[in-house]
Amino acid sequence: MNIEKVRNYAKLIARSGLNIQKGQDVFLRADIEILDFVRILVEELYDAGAQYVDIEWTDNEITKTRISKGDLKRQSKLTTYEKAKFQYIVDKTPCRLFIESEDPDGLAGVDIKKYSATVPPDVTIISPGDFVVDGSIVWVCKTTNVSVPDRENSRLYRLGDSVNIGGATFE
Repeated sequence: MNIEKVRNYAKLIARSGLNIQKGQDVFLRADIEILDFVRILVEELYDAGAQYVDIEWTDNEITKTRISKGDLKRQSKLTTYEKAKFQYIVDKTPCRLFIESEDPDGLAGVDIKKYSATVPPDVTIISPGDFVVDGSIVWVCKTTNVSVPDRENSRLYRLGDSVNIGGATFE
C-alpha cells in the first residue's frame, strides 16, 4: 500500500468530499477490515477542522453470528436508544460518511429470510442508484442493502427521476 496515496485520498474525502468546516462533528461508519485506512481518514478529518469524529464499526462475521444465533424478534425492532441515536445523528451531525467496503460474499451462507427478518419495519431498504429525500437530507445508495430511516416526509426516488431540492433540480 502506498501510504502517501492513501493519505491523499483520505485528505480528498475530508476536504473536498465532506468539505469539513472547522468545529463540525462527523459520523463515520466503516468495516473493521479497513481499520488502517480509517485511522488515516480520522486524522485527516481532524486536520480539516472536525471537532469530533464518531465511529461506528461493522463486521460481517459479527453480523452472521447475530443473525444465526441472536433473537430475530429483538433484532427486527429499533430500540428507543437506537432511534434516538439515529435522530441525533440526523439532527446534530452535519457530516456523515458511510464507507461500504464489506466483502460482497461476507454474508454467504446466511439464511436470507432470517437476514430480512432483522430489518426493522421502520427502515426502508433501497437499491443501488436509488435516493431518498428526507427534509433537506439526500441519502444516495451506491451499493446494496442500504437502510434509511423511513419518516413520513421521506420520499423514495429511482435513478432517472428528477427531484427539486431547495430550488435545484437533480436528475
